[in-house]
Amino acid sequence: MKGKWMVAMLIVVLPLLLAACGIKIDVVGTPTPKPSAIPTATRTLPPTATPELTSTPAPTSAPTLAPTPAPVVAPTLPANLPTPAPKVNLKEVGNRLWSQASFAFDVLTQGDTYFHAQGEYIQSPQAWHIRHISEAGGYLLEYAEIGDRKWGVIGDVPITCTDWEQATAPLTQSTCKVADGLKTLVVSVLAYFTDDQEAELSSGPAMIDGVACYEYTWRDSGDFLCRAHLAAETGIPVLFQNSSTSYRLSRFNDPDNAIAPPVSEMPEKLYLDDARMALNGLSSFRYVTDVEMGDKDGLTTYRVEGVYLQASQAWQANWKWKPEDAQPIVEFLSIGGEAWMDWTPTDGVKTWLPSVFFGEAESMLKDAGPFANWPGASALPPAVLQPGSARTIAGVECQEYTSSAKVQGDQGTIYDLQVRLCVTADHVIPLRLVSTAVSDDFRFVITRELSHLDDPANVVEKAE
Repeated sequence: MKGKWMVAMLIVVLPLLLAACGIKIDVVGTPTPKPSAIPTATRTLPPTATPELTSTPAPTSAPTLAPTPAPVVAPTLPANLPTPAPKVNLKEVGNRLWSQASFAFDVLTQGDTYFHAQGEYIQSPQAWHIRHISEAGGYLLEYAEIGDRKWGVIGDVPITCTDWEQATAPLTQSTCKVADGLKTLVVSVLAYFTDDQEAELSSGPAMIDGVACYEYTWRDSGDFLCRAHLAAETGIPVLFQNSSTSYRLSRFNDPDNAIAPPVSEMPEKLYLDDARMALNGLSSFRYVTDVEMGDKDGLTTYRVEGVYLQASQAWQANWKWKPEDAQPIVEFLSIGGEAWMDWTPTDGVKTWLPSVFFGEAESMLKDAGPFANWPGASALPPAVLQPGSARTIAGVECQEYTSSAKVQGDQGTIYDLQVRLCVTADHVIPLRLVSTAVSDDFRFVITRELSHLDDPANVVEKAE
């Protein structure tokens, strides 16, 4: 079975590594509160965001996994469910899963060796939060990763796992080795959805964790039976099972999945990934993006005004060539992985046509999104706080940070890149971003401002 040997070995090795760290395996009672260093007590996300890493309760008893449990058919199912495909490609299922902004997971094994982990995954910046849970319900290890930075808590000891191979402290070395194996185990189960293999419809519809699903089954390379319950509406897996493992997926695109990094309020240096992560803690926002680009022969400008809803990964925006233009020339609508365009937005009638009809406008669609042209964190050092730089954006005060570096473009051109972020003091939400890239013969400036954070009035139209 693909990944079965690795999973089995990691389940056996993890408890041994924990024991080697001096951590007792049999933890009694509820999880021990985590030290405020992960994250600090002064660091909070918006009211709709996830609580601190220490506040997620672990179960007080271990659930039981039947080898091949049969889903319970709900008395009433949603009406007009789509007709399921007789077969699905696992790799395509995986592509739908990994395209989600975020999700929560719960992986549980049953047998001679018990393993239970819960956590969250964030797509951008790529991040993990994993809690390793004992049979008694206590935390054995808590681990978080945002981009290249890794940290955790084992017992009551906070550990930094970035570049842990070079660490000299034995506790850090052994703990981070456990954390590395823990993540490998959690990810290895999801490797099933990278196979270019077909699964066949076996039953359904049925309600799984409140979601109408169809069940698909297949046999892996080791001839072990596997089953996945896919959401009827989206085709996203909500439950994977084989003879020894149950892997539940839930809370897709939920602001509560946001991972709070270990930073204090208004730190001297701010990682760009942390500012981007703060946007995952918002349920919605409005944005205005102004772009200037050109060379010695001329300058091109355009403005995008849009609204974003995280729960449905939906955004709607209009495009103007100049900020002062009274009417947009085109309007975009994107829901999940589908997109539409209306090239007559001023006629009073929404004429949404699939974006595939307008291949030449694909770059406009890409640049109209709420996170378009977000600066790559790997190319820039942490941004530095600029004293006395307070300003107000849409009635909310923020402080400015700057970061700069020389970067190489796709064609080998060297650019001087500078990024300025104005972030809120308590949430580190980037209310304003100015990104400037200048070469010998080209200049590109993008300015984006956010407003109406978590406003219930933020809506996105449904495509007919």
